[in-house]
Amino acid sequence: MGTVIKVKHVDDINFRDGSHRQGSEEVPRNAIPHEKELLVNIDCPICIIINYIREVARLSESSEFDLCDETICQLRNIHSFVPDTPGLEVLQPNATYLILTYERDSSGQIVNMVPITSKKSSKGVSEILSKIRRASKKQLSGSLK
Repeated sequence: MGTVIKVKHVDDINFRDGSHRQGSEEVPRNAIPHEKELLVNIDCPICIIINYIREVARLSESSEFDLCDETICQLRNIHSFVPDTPGLEVLQPNATYLILTYERDSSGQIVNMVPITSKKSSKGVSEILSKIRRASKKQLSGSLK
């Protein structure tokens, strides 16, 4: 059994006017994204995986992000684990994940979730976001009962 996952992300973005940007900003419509796949060995503590992904994908220290399984469209909640939790207990070997950045509202709820991928990525970013939102609503309504 392998201990590697793929993480899809957009690195440098070139604009039709010749300028470019890097990092976790939302990809504008006039951009030409350069999508990359990052191979990550998950046979180590989750904090090392998080720091490695943050560094390679050029995410700022202040940006919050999570990984979403590309196949079953499930957020992994990687920041909810104790830092020394083995990555193999959090992530599925041989799976492909997308990076999603997000912000929180004043009550701490996740809002404005943005995938750091090109529109061509996976089987449809909008489908993935839709499934995540539906699952989040179910969890929220279940916790209110």
